[in-house]
Formats: sequence, structure tokens, C-alpha cells
Amino acid sequence: QLLALPSRYKVVRGRKKPLLVDAVTPALPREVVEGEKQGFVLPLYRWMREELRPRVEATFKDADRIAALGLDPKAVWGAWAPLASGVAADRYWTRPWGLFTLLEWARAHRITG
Repeated sequence: QLLALPSRYKVVRGRKKPLLVDAVTPALPREVVEGEKQGFVLPLYRWMREELRPRVEATFKDADRIAALGLDPKAVWGAWAPLASGVAADRYWTRPWGLFTLLEWARAHRITG
């Protein structure tokens, strides 16, 4: 229904989404309402090194399952090891995360290669 509103309600004096901003202003801290727009990034690096670490390591240590999928267990562990040790910066989480989700998906669907 918001799309049907006339454009004069969608931008007011250069303010985008004034209806939304005005509606949530009382519930949010001032710095959030007045701050610059920013993206949202999931904390996957932290999750992999903390909360998910036991599960990630168990998945990457399952050499038989990894090999059954046609992957090299040493290479899979090699993608994880720098992140696990803290040597890799937080921007290097994508390959281990991709491998982890692939391996978990294969396990959940009983895919063995």
C-alpha cells in the first residue's frame, strides 16, 4: 500500500522515508535516527571462531565425508586453519563458510558423493 502513496509523502525536504523515520523516532536512539545509512553485515567471522567453532571444526575434520564428496580433506582443513588460528583477517571467512555450508548441506541431505 505504501507504493500507492503520492511521492510527496515519500520524500519531504530531501528526507527519504519520512513516514517510517517519524514513526520509529521515539523508539530509537538519536544516533540511529540521525546517523548515516549503513549496511548490515552478519558476524560470520566471529560466529565461526566462537559459537560455531566446535561444529565447524568437527565438520572440517570429517575427512571421510569430505573425500566422499570429491574434495581434498587437507585443502578443506587448509581453508579453515588460518581463520581458526586467528592468522587470517576477518575478511577471509567466505571460503571456509562456503565449504562449511556445503558440507553441512550434504550431510543434512545424506549426499555421499
